[in-house]
Formats: sequence, C-alpha cells, structure tokens
Amino acid sequence: MKKIFFAFAAGCIPALAAMNGAYAQNSSTLKENIHFNKAAVSENVTASAPNAINARAIKHFYQSYKNAAGVVWITINDGFRASFTLNGVSNKVYYNKKGKWTAHLKNYTEDKLSFEVRDMIKRAYCDCSINYVDEIETLQSGGVPTYIVHIEGKNDYKFIRVCNGEMDVWKEFKKQKP
Repeated sequence: MKKIFFAFAAGCIPALAAMNGAYAQNSSTLKENIHFNKAAVSENVTASAPNAINARAIKHFYQSYKNAAGVVWITINDGFRASFTLNGVSNKVYYNKKGKWTAHLKNYTEDKLSFEVRDMIKRAYCDCSINYVDEIETLQSGGVPTYIVHIEGKNDYKFIRVCNGEMDVWKEFKKQKP
C-alpha cells in the first residue's frame, strides 16, 4: 500500500508543478509594474529600484491587493513597504526581507470607520470628535485588526485602542491653554 501511495505521489507532484508553472507570473513581469518614486521617500528609508524588491513580496501584494494603483515601493530596515491609496484610505503594507507579509496599516477619517467601532467610541466619548483612525493588522494579530482612534475633547486628545470588542485609552494628552 505504501509503495502505491509513494508511486502515486511521485507521479502527481511533477504534474502539479508543471500545471502550476503555467499560471505563475514571472517575477520580472511583476517588477515592471512597480512604481518607483524617489520624491515620495522620506529620509529614514531607502528608495528601491524595482529589481531590489523581493519577488515573493511583489507576488503576494498583487494577489492580495488587486485594485491597488499608484503603488510606491521602498526598502526599509527590515524589509519592504508598499504604499498606496484606495477609496480614500491610505494603505501601507509591510514585508520582511524574505518577502513574507508582516503587517498592514490603514489610515482614514471617521466616515470610513466601521459602524461597530464608531458606535463603541461615540457611546463612551459622546462629547468628543473623531479626528483620525489607524487600523493595524499584523502577523501576530491573526487577521484581527486593532484600531487606534484619535479623538479630541474640550481639554484633551486621546488615542483609544479598540481590539476584539474591547476598548481602552492607549494615550492621553492635555491641551495646552493659550
């Protein structure tokens, strides 16, 4: 029985590899689609020529973010970052040096915030206004986003952290009097 299984596996694996290769995109084709913009790069990162980006990262990015346009890739200390804007939301996707996805950061205004999170914030801080939202998803979070909601009250600013239906004040700053 084991011999039959191994013979079957030995025959199937090359066949599957051959079929899979027919659908794989060439990394040089993917790299041609990368937008390179030195002007968009800040001082603490290094601009990346298209051939300097890990092909695995590029392939994952274009499979996961099909509608992304105007993508700018840069090299950072521990890997790569792709930045783009989609539907009024600023996105930054992070990969390590081996091209493995590590994090996704979204920045947007209150109108893009999910109803559940917005309702939770507004119920607890009804006299405050929501200025900005950071939505963070990391490899360690297992697909569960953490929201950092920037709110402004009469006398202070607060960063409210919301994750898995739980909320806490992450940071708080008093406004300076004029």
